[in-house]
Amino acid sequence: MNTKKNYREQLELALDSFGHIIENGEIIRTPAGLPKKLRLYVIDN
Repeated sequence: MNTKKNYREQLELALDSFGHIIENGEIIRTPAGLPKKLRLYVIDN
C-alpha cells in the first residue's frame, strides 16, 4: 500500500469535490516523514 499516494489522492479528491467548502489541506507527517493524517481547512463564512 502506498500511503503517500493515497493521502495525496484523498486531498485532491476533497478539493475537487468539495472545493466550495474546503479552503486547503495538508498532509501531516511523523518526525520520520511518513504520512500520519490528512488535515482539511474548511472555509469559515
